[in-house]
Amino acid sequence: MNREIKFRAWLPISKAMTTMFGFTLNLEGKINTQNGAILMQYTGLKDKNGKEIYEGDIVKAGAKHGFNSELLNEFKEINKLDSMNGIGLHFIGIIRIDLFRGLMFENPSNGYSEPMFSRHFKLLRNHSEIEVIGNIYENPELLK
Repeated sequence: MNREIKFRAWLPISKAMTTMFGFTLNLEGKINTQNGAILMQYTGLKDKNGKEIYEGDIVKAGAKHGFNSELLNEFKEINKLDSMNGIGLHFIGIIRIDLFRGLMFENPSNGYSEPMFSRHFKLLRNHSEIEVIGNIYENPELLK
């Protein structure tokens, strides 16, 4: 299976997100960016609205009726999560790419970190349940 390799960059000086940026690869294989740009890799996934999901995106992952209620309650209790709308559970977290564990769903406010393809995979696999609501640079307040 081929996956599109794309990046976007946060430009701290101008406080803007862009897909137009310059970078070089040095002899050690490290990426050097211009003007301190911070690169975020495309995950190959899209949210329920068709928006591409990048590392550093803040997503709301929902679990509607029909999922194992025992698993949902355990997940909620362990991670100190709340019901957001009374209909189903919604979890807010950051998308990270980990070299060893793959795509991660993290919530820094409660220390939660879980591979997206794990025991709780059912909570996150359904793209109709994942929505990008911001990113860690432009919308850090979403994590509070």
